[in-house]
Amino acid sequence: MKTLFKYSGLICIVLGLISFVISLIVGTTIDANGIVHEPGFIFVPIGLLFIYAGIFLTIVYLLVKWIKKITKKPSSN
Repeated sequence: MKTLFKYSGLICIVLGLISFVISLIVGTTIDANGIVHEPGFIFVPIGLLFIYAGIFLTIVYLLVKWIKKITKKPSSN
């Protein structure tokens, strides 16, 4: 479980980038009336959500790691 928490931020950022790539692959069309149709537009906010979640999870992981390092008690021999 510790490894999953360690890489969860990176996984979210990669999923966000994949969402942006999917929205680029699906493409955009313009009909005869000049209306833009973007069937893959839903992947843009999903991608942003994943990237923001990944940044947040990475910051939380680093803060927890830093706090544990500071509060670590030295072993007495």
